[in-house]
Amino acid sequence: MLEAIMEYKIKDHGDGLELQAADFISVNIPAYESIWQKFIGHQGNGQMATMKKITPADGAIRQNFAQHHYTVLESLYFMQLIVDEESKTKQINSFEDYRKASNQIMAYHAYSGRLRDNIEKCFYLIGQENEAKKACNKLNTFYHQRHVFIHGRKVPFSITTDDKLFKIAHIKRDTDSNQGFGLEMSWNSMNSPDDFIYLEDALKTSIDELKHLVNDLLYKLLTFVLDFIESRNLEITPPESNNYTPESPNNVYTATSGSNFGFQNSSGCFYEKDKSTDFSLYS
Repeated sequence: MLEAIMEYKIKDHGDGLELQAADFISVNIPAYESIWQKFIGHQGNGQMATMKKITPADGAIRQNFAQHHYTVLESLYFMQLIVDEESKTKQINSFEDYRKASNQIMAYHAYSGRLRDNIEKCFYLIGQENEAKKACNKLNTFYHQRHVFIHGRKVPFSITTDDKLFKIAHIKRDTDSNQGFGLEMSWNSMNSPDDFIYLEDALKTSIDELKHLVNDLLYKLLTFVLDFIESRNLEITPPESNNYTPESPNNVYTATSGSNFGFQNSSGCFYEKDKSTDFSLYS
């Protein structure tokens, strides 16, 4: 009887971020794992799985693809963590409370823009220029809202009198929309209580819509990844064990997959090793 070939699984073989986000991936973007297990993998020593019959040129494509793919995960997962933090019903009782809430909003939308750009790169790298443009179009609502926050004047807000919770102006979903706050609009244009929404509600609505859309795009991407693998007759080397722990499980920098040196992530390094660094700080 032939032994079943083991497959890479995020919960068994993921790197530091992927292990932390394993349940999030399984529930919200299972397409991420489907791409990862067929085309990326993780040896548990800070490197991607090896791939049989791959040429240096295709190997470079694969590594670049994996880096952008990984960045999509980090962006979406960190956006979810921001939403989770804001859902703890924080009152705005001081300037410091206000500053932290404002920083969370800006970070959320910055990650949204990075996510869109990296999904686009994934399609381009796999040879699907038209699909890259379609992906961008599907994410345009989020990119437009990100543009309002990052490049426009400060988005107006209010703090409720009764519960002291942060409310943010509704943001236009596109330039031509008649509803919401947009670029080059005056704060005075938001003059009704209906123009504002609780920050927690705004972020939850946004992240729920985005997770569904990202997973759909990743499943579309998966079909092209599988075509790429088949057209080149590539084969990923299976994991040596179904049950191994990356070499420093509590250290997201060294317990991650994909490069040849330094503090590594899913397919590239954060920094080159500096011999003057006291690595005991990271152990």
